[in-house]
Order: sequence, then structure tokens, then C-alpha cells
Amino acid sequence: ETGAGGAIGPQETLIFEIELIEVK
Repeated sequence: ETGAGGAIGPQETLIFEIELIEVK
């Protein structure tokens, strides 16, 4: 992915996306 996720790192992006899915 591009944007903040790319700057943070792939692992951080995955964790962030998983948390978003759990919230919904």
C-alpha cells in the first residue's frame, strides 16, 4: 500500500488494517 502505511512499514500496516476490520 502507499501513503502512511508505506512509511511506517508493512507489518504496522497489516496490524492497522486488521484493527480497522475488527472495529467494523
